[in-house]
Amino acid sequence: MRHRMLVPGLVSVLLLTGCGGSADEPDAEETTPAGTTTATQDPGSSGEATVLLASVGTEEDPEAFVIALTDESGEPVTTLPAGDYVIQVSDPSTSHNFRLRGEGVDESTSVPGTDDATFEVTLDPGDYTYTCDPHPAMTGTFTVE
Repeated sequence: MRHRMLVPGLVSVLLLTGCGGSADEPDAEETTPAGTTTATQDPGSSGEATVLLASVGTEEDPEAFVIALTDESGEPVTTLPAGDYVIQVSDPSTSHNFRLRGEGVDESTSVPGTDDATFEVTLDPGDYTYTCDPHPAMTGTFTVE
């Protein structure tokens, strides 16, 4: 009987404390006028790595000469703070791959493979490049500060 009385009180406390946050906390990212993403909060500050989305090809045409790295809202990544990241790669193409290189990082999918991949990386300050190995013109860069 005593446990039945504690549960509603505990649920109320958890609900009240779970809705915390303040207007003074920085946003996870800030969109620049050009529509590119500059993260403003340290990744992992909430105990979790920041998720980025990488892709080659498109849903409509997996063999399209398109490569991208975006944040979760779809904004292209240009500048990030140093820290831990999870990069979810969509690679539906048999003629492309996604390779990320820079400051101790060299991760890639395979060219004939069409599987999705997840890279867990620590990005240190410096310049990074993502590219398709067979098609070097498919490339992008970003800076980690």
